Amino acid sequence: MDLQRSRNKRKVIHAIVLQTVWWLWKTRNEKVFRGKLGVIQRIIEEIKEESYQYLKQRSKFKSIQRQQWWDFNFIM
Repeated sequence: MDLQRSRNKRKVIHAIVLQTVWWLWKTRNEKVFRGKLGVIQRIIEEIKEESYQYLKQRSKFKSIQRQQWWDFNFIM
């Protein structure tokens, strides 16, 4: 087992989890305070885009391509 790969996978999963929690909280607040219903597909797209941008700008994962990320083809 490649330890570096394992760490990288954890970092990627952690970024996805953080973005998911953030968007669920944001969607919840929009429902509670503005009466807006969230569309699941839009939320998923926002999570994918935000987590991609986060990893691309703030991590060592500069080589990952948007299409790989959107297809979740990022075997490390």
